[in-house]
Parts: sequence; structure tokens; C-alpha cells
Amino acid sequence: MNKKTFVNTNRVPSGRVVISTVELPDDMRIGSIQPFETMVFEAQADKDEVLSYMDLDANFYEDALDAIVGHDLMIKKWSA
Repeated sequence: MNKKTFVNTNRVPSGRVVISTVELPDDMRIGSIQPFETMVFEAQADKDEVLSYMDLDANFYEDALDAIVGHDLMIKKWSA
């Protein structure tokens, strides 16, 4: 799974974030029960590119369905 959504927001100076949900490789997993993560990064205002890889928010999930739902919830949380 690799899902990216760019969202306009008033919570960062650029006015835009990217919400990224991925399945982590085995060597990056927290234990064996949370193989999916959603992270939020500041994006450039005028194009779909990450401005900073300092994560602004993050969640981990046990399965793909929870990760999809979590991604959508993060969109709602960060939308202006």
C-alpha cells in the first residue's frame, strides 16, 4: 500500500500538507503488529512536492483496512 493525498490547510506556513500511508518494510516495523503507518509532512503551496520531511503527525495500524480508514481520518483532521 502506498497512498498519498495533498490537502490544503491553515495549520502550516505553506498552507499545504501531504498525508502518506504506507506498508513499512520488515526492518522498520514497530514489533510485528503495526506494519502500516500514516505520516503528515508539509508540502509546497504550488505543487505536489514535500517541503519538509519532519513529520507533523503520525499513526500506526495493524492491518490495511485500519490504515485506509486512518488515512481518511487524517485527511479530515488536517483539512482547512
